Amino acid sequence: MKNFILSLLTLAAFNGIFAQSIEVTSDLPIPAMSTLDLNNTLDFKDFHVKNISSQSVDVRINRVVNNITTDHETYFCWEYCYDSGTSISGGASAAGIAIAPGASIDNFTFHVNANGKEGCGHVVVHFFNKKNANDYVEKVFDYCTLNGTTLSIASDVNASKVLSAPMPNPASDIAVVRVDLPRSTGNTYLLVSDLAGKEISRINVNQPTNMVTIPTSAFNTGLYYLSLVAEGNVLATQKLVVNH
Repeated sequence: MKNFILSLLTLAAFNGIFAQSIEVTSDLPIPAMSTLDLNNTLDFKDFHVKNISSQSVDVRINRVVNNITTDHETYFCWEYCYDSGTSISGGASAAGIAIAPGASIDNFTFHVNANGKEGCGHVVVHFFNKKNANDYVEKVFDYCTLNGTTLSIASDVNASKVLSAPMPNPASDIAVVRVDLPRSTGNTYLLVSDLAGKEISRINVNQPTNMVTIPTSAFNTGLYYLSLVAEGNVLATQKLVVNH
């Protein structure tokens, strides 16, 4: 009985750690790719940051990725407008903006300035709970100037994280892998090939995070390579053993 109660308490604590308390919506969806004028600021507004928990939440902002063209600037406004060199609101010990249960704050905005230079950028912003770093909402801002060249997703990814090892491995009827991309991409798929490099199967991947099921019942027993391909680049490869 004691072990059962302890298990319930542990489960409750676990759920508390990973419970989502923040919801972020906007009046208009963030475009997959925005066009930045060389001489004007690109502004993202009308965000609503809501506390969906039963307790007050101190919300802060963290610009976790700022992959932008040299001379471009990105900055955000939360408690107030920060300069382009600031990635986290309020400094290391700030409490953030307190939001009561069920309440919303509408003063977040995000801005990009090209300073007259052609190019592109990929920026990731987290709205997070000061008391729990795992409790956050992620928003992605991708942009290019009118004549800019889109940044390849290959420069944004960590090959060890974008494609998980298949489970189970060895597989008989099916195997499953997890795909985690930093942003949505075009023409993304999982390529299955044999030891000779012959394509066995091609499975389209939804964006940007997805569990991909690989039907293996029709495969011959042997070793196969799973390659995650996006924008013409092989981002990561895993090995899969099929054994009937």
